[in-house]
Amino acid sequence: MPETDRRLWTRFLAVASRQLNAAESIARYTGGTVAAIRITTWPDWYRLARDTLGYGHAEAAAYADVRFTEDMQRKAQGLSRG
Repeated sequence: MPETDRRLWTRFLAVASRQLNAAESIARYTGGTVAAIRITTWPDWYRLARDTLGYGHAEAAAYADVRFTEDMQRKAQGLSRG
């Protein structure tokens, strides 16, 4: 991977990592109650990146790829430990 791409990807991952906690705890105000949104699918992560974080298509797709992959790895590790 060229050095410029590596730096951009590293920077992107750092930003994405900082936003993971916020993304997982995003809440929606509905009718006087607050309902937590559970992000579980790639399209959920993509919509979060587009709508909430304001990323363009390419950035949102990369963000969704990273987050969805991390979720799948966490689930796989949890299953393999049991």
